[in-house]
Amino acid sequence: MNLWHTNKSLRHSVKQIALISTFASATFASVANEGVVFSGQVKTVTPTVTIEADDGAVAHVKDFSLSVIQDALECELYTEVWQTQNSFAEDEKPRCLFEWTGSVNGLTVDSLALEGILNTADTAGFEYQVSILDQGQKRVIVTDTYELPVGSPEISNIVDIVANWSNEQEAGLTQENYDKNNRLTSAFVEVEPRPFTQVVTFRGANCTVEAEQNGCTVTFDSLRPGEGAPESFGSLVEQITATDEKNYLELQTRNFVIDYDYRSPEVVDFVVNGVGEMAPIDYSVDDQDYVLQENKAMLVLRTPHYDKPGDWWFPEVEDIELIIDSTIATEYLVQIKGETYEYEVNSVLARSSYEINPSGEPTIINDKIVFFYDVSGIPDGRFTANIKASDKYNNTREVGIP
Repeated sequence: MNLWHTNKSLRHSVKQIALISTFASATFASVANEGVVFSGQVKTVTPTVTIEADDGAVAHVKDFSLSVIQDALECELYTEVWQTQNSFAEDEKPRCLFEWTGSVNGLTVDSLALEGILNTADTAGFEYQVSILDQGQKRVIVTDTYELPVGSPEISNIVDIVANWSNEQEAGLTQENYDKNNRLTSAFVEVEPRPFTQVVTFRGANCTVEAEQNGCTVTFDSLRPGEGAPESFGSLVEQITATDEKNYLELQTRNFVIDYDYRSPEVVDFVVNGVGEMAPIDYSVDDQDYVLQENKAMLVLRTPHYDKPGDWWFPEVEDIELIIDSTIATEYLVQIKGETYEYEVNSVLARSSYEINPSGEPTIINDKIVFFYDVSGIPDGRFTANIKASDKYNNTREVGIP
């Protein structure tokens, strides 16, 4: 039995033995030529090894470390044989040799610590032993195995995205954009929490999701779908990826789709019954019949967005400008003293344009919107109607109808 004694002046005849003794009762007497004799009980204490490890160990994807705690031992631990050639030096705490004797499960040995990435899941065992060396003899006093549970990593799962646009915030992996000036500046990518760090990549930028968190925000160069080209429409697909920071697991990917549409309201027709004493005009819009009386007009617009939520798509029409055709001259016949004279007055001498605005409420017929006008205040002549229609996102179309 290996013992450590509290009295360092006492020596064993064969090898030095350290004793941590509890004497329940002890008596001694001086005997000539025989030295000191003790009687009583001796209690031996085996060195206790305490190991501390990081919480939440996960194989392959997470940094991990464990270390032996010196303060929990009855001897000073060393990992090199030369440091413990004499375990019982005078006036020092006993020296013990600590050795990892089995697999370190992918970790790197750093003296009394192990660091790195575990390559074993479920349960990892770390075998070790503690020895003393006395006068060249090595004696193992502790042999044990430290075991800890190790989780198996699960691949990332991208749940959703919250896009930060220049004028709003919107959630969803498929989004629509009708504002050609709207820019995507950043996005919060939501993932399922994992007990290890995840890395999310979107549009060439990335962010880090810490262990047990549910997402992170990626910031990148602003994006304007379709480059904001007027009348353009289509779909833009951007890929989102997520995996562990060690790139061990299979890369998880999801598509972020932006359907953009900057088409403006379209002018279908502008009908005027404005020439004096004209008969009513019959006109039909998608099987809806109208009768256009004298000095009345109607404007028919089409919108590709009539079935979208909200009213942002409803056309806003500026006052229609009626521009007099300056190339047309008005001919007049005048009789003077029985003679008839013909002369022309060029319209450039008259007022150059007039404006009319809608009267009454417009009518919605499927994808068509019909506006009504009164042109009784407009003189006879030939005009070009300048019509400008837009939606609330300022998708605008301007046409001239002779």
